[in-house]
Amino acid sequence: MGNFLNLGRSVAVLGLGMGLVVIGRGLDLSQIASMAVPTAIGVQMMAGGYPLLLCLLVGLCVAIAIGMVNGLIISFVEIPALFTTLATNFLVYGIARELVLNGFIAYVPAEQARFLQIGQGSVLGIPAPILVFAAMAAIVHWFMSGTRTGRFIYAHGDITILRDGRRVVTEAAADLTREQIVRHMVGRDVTQSHYGSRAAAPGSNAGRREKVLSVENVTMGNIVKNMSFSIYAGEVVGMAGLIGAGRTEISQVIAGVRKRDLVHGGMIYLRGRPIRYRVPKQAIDDGIVYITEDRKVNGFFETMTVDDNIYVGRLATRLGRRFFLSRRQRRGLADTWVERLKIAATHRTSRIVQLSGGNQQKVVVAKSLVQEPEVVIFDEPTRGVDVGTIPQIHKAIRDLAAEGKAVVVISSYLPELLSVADRILVARQGRIAEEFSAADATEDKIMYAAIH
Repeated sequence: MGNFLNLGRSVAVLGLGMGLVVIGRGLDLSQIASMAVPTAIGVQMMAGGYPLLLCLLVGLCVAIAIGMVNGLIISFVEIPALFTTLATNFLVYGIARELVLNGFIAYVPAEQARFLQIGQGSVLGIPAPILVFAAMAAIVHWFMSGTRTGRFIYAHGDITILRDGRRVVTEAAADLTREQIVRHMVGRDVTQSHYGSRAAAPGSNAGRREKVLSVENVTMGNIVKNMSFSIYAGEVVGMAGLIGAGRTEISQVIAGVRKRDLVHGGMIYLRGRPIRYRVPKQAIDDGIVYITEDRKVNGFFETMTVDDNIYVGRLATRLGRRFFLSRRQRRGLADTWVERLKIAATHRTSRIVQLSGGNQQKVVVAKSLVQEPEVVIFDEPTRGVDVGTIPQIHKAIRDLAAEGKAVVVISSYLPELLSVADRILVARQGRIAEEFSAADATEDKIMYAAIH
């Protein structure tokens, strides 16, 4: 028990000082020596008859002061933490050595001597200093990453905004407002040759039709938190948000790729019927398909041909299951979808990895649409495809809505969502934070809702 108490005291003495240095985004090399001076001063005060609590408070203040010096030098003078704390280490070590060798520390009463054991001993065979540093690292990590205050403090330096692979601006965080950050993030030039106008979309609706899918308070760990929304037949619903907002995860929960929480995980209804899928095959049987954002990992069989990949998608459905494979059916399905999606395959016997990124994506789309789904979820449908393929994929999305399908499009490209979606949902921190109609949505509004 004594070692645990010593460990707790060590954490208390080092906590705030080390925290300031870690906030300065560096490694503190002076913590061991920094313990010596507060200890020496506290011991001398105890020997002089001062109250124990006062001695501890003074020692704590000295330790905090040393940490503040390190933190201020690192943060404002901008000397690297390695050099700052290394210099402080030798300086403080010299001061402590002088205090001890020159007799500054006098006799300490026996009843107070137990407080001199801070940082000594071991717990379960692990030296106390190692446990001290592990405890401090865990506490600081939780504070910096798990609290809004910590994340704000950590972002005290410069902010660099990248857009379309280029650096837009680098300025001090104090000089940028949230509105300015949003403006820099969405200030891209988008031409109509890449993204058509929303008014030209043939799948747009004057009013909503039948509710096909309803998500109510769905929760999955710390990623999806009480997310709720509805999807209607004949409309395209866009889903915007930052990375980690839970967009992909909620889509995978719907499609049976992931599992929502068993207790208090919420409900998902397909045409009024509650559903919970254990595997994607069950979702496919019910007419729900999820088109992955990473086609090379989860989208196709790279050693197979275009025809084989499309045919495999059909075999996964109830109607497509058969004991003997049909070459005629495979060829017919492939011909239909190659023509419909304009898949450029010079040699249909070539492996899919030999196609361009845009044609690979079209095959992934065809492999899912050949299953004749009622709910289609596109996750980053135009990521990594050539410019000429983007309008073709957008047309396929609009055609699905025009056929009465319920379509969800997850995309990080706001112009893409604005060009194809009838409604846009904005996800933030695992929840739907805002909903916009196609007429009301703008890039500024969407980005503002995504980060505020």
